[in-house]
Amino acid sequence: MKETYLKVKNSRAVQSIINVLSWKFFPFITAVIIVAFYYLDLDLVSIYYIGITGIFCVLFMDDLTPLFANFLFMAIMVSYNHSPSVTAGSSDFYLQPWVYSQAIVIIALYASAIVARIAMTALEGRLVLTRTSYSLIALGAVFILNGAFSYDYNPMNLVYGLFLAFLFFAIFTLIKDNITCNEKTFNNIAISFLALSLALILELAVKYLTCEDLFEQGKIDRIELGFGWGMYNTMGMLMLICAPSIFFLAAKSKYGYLYYLYALVLLVATFLTMSRQAMVGAVIIYAICIILLIVNGKNKIINGCITGAGLIVAIALICVFRDKFKALLEVLFYNIESGNGRTSLWELAVENFKSAPIFGCGFYVRLDADPGFAGLDIIPLMYHNTFFQLLGACGFTGVIAYGVHRAFTIISFCKNPTPERAFIGITVLALLIVNLLDNHLFYILPTLTYSALIAVLIKSKDNKTLFSKK
Repeated sequence: MKETYLKVKNSRAVQSIINVLSWKFFPFITAVIIVAFYYLDLDLVSIYYIGITGIFCVLFMDDLTPLFANFLFMAIMVSYNHSPSVTAGSSDFYLQPWVYSQAIVIIALYASAIVARIAMTALEGRLVLTRTSYSLIALGAVFILNGAFSYDYNPMNLVYGLFLAFLFFAIFTLIKDNITCNEKTFNNIAISFLALSLALILELAVKYLTCEDLFEQGKIDRIELGFGWGMYNTMGMLMLICAPSIFFLAAKSKYGYLYYLYALVLLVATFLTMSRQAMVGAVIIYAICIILLIVNGKNKIINGCITGAGLIVAIALICVFRDKFKALLEVLFYNIESGNGRTSLWELAVENFKSAPIFGCGFYVRLDADPGFAGLDIIPLMYHNTFFQLLGACGFTGVIAYGVHRAFTIISFCKNPTPERAFIGITVLALLIVNLLDNHLFYILPTLTYSALIAVLIKSKDNKTLFSKK
């Protein structure tokens, strides 16, 4: 059987496909395809495309770096008209048996391919369990036990816990032991995020140009910024995690100042999402990235001039458009004392923790303050904060397991903070910041990206700096 597999893998046809999928600009092809299918309402075609290319990568490619683009664009497949979300089409498309049956088959085949690849990696002696691996095993066990022994236990807690355990540990293991952390790897990962950012800006621009109800009495009604795959917070989060990659390309490229200019365009787009968590995150992440760019990147003088000019332009615009800026601040500080309803969720998380302190009350509990924008019952209501989510859903075992996992990732980064690892670490940091006000980390698709990023961070712990400081 192994001989047959190797024969197929080494065939001219398979090697040709591998070369195409390994092309560093292939993520842009994926971007065009996914965005086109988004507007054509061809969700199933997108699912098949992502599924087939992903399964092929897992089964036949030695280096699984191309899976980054696969995971990223998986997050924006659902079209507006077919979306079950109340902020989009409120459609029952995904509840149709002929739709979800095909989706389930593709997901099952993809998951089976991942399990098979991990097994192959283990049999070849390349699977290495690290401290982070063990922390994810513990975290996965906690997820599986979420809500155990709590009053009114929901069996769906086990199902969702298994999903999360697989996404955190299996994806981490798959990527860590099947990726080569060299200059090409980091460059290709950054390009995947660049391609995603372009797709996001395009979809946001189309929304601003075509949504008649977006502007109301001179203000932006951000609830209208709904996309099939998410709402304004989701868009803001995705844009924010793309930023470190743009700065990485800016720091290492000969004409990197062009990437820096684009990063500023992305910053404006991030604010136009009207996502407060993304705005706050952008202030922090951009400050870190700009400092690192000027200190460690190429074109220091040009980048310094761009930074100064950008600040002058920003101040001038604020002065000229004082009313618009004031309206933006009103959105930013609206209902801030209650976190737009989040504080009541956090209080409920504490109450649920008190009633089931060991394993929590589980993910599937009644949370009236969460409007349930996802539109699918399989996605549980959340507490909109990483700590409170773990506390309420998984108890103190969840908090401890996550704390140990986080400590190991921080220690790993601090032992070798190279520029390449820095952009991976800052991307993770961006995701963690917005999770202080949301639960993207537990919404399945962003979890894929998180686990893959952590895998690269751990795998590259012994890497030397790959590009020079000029």
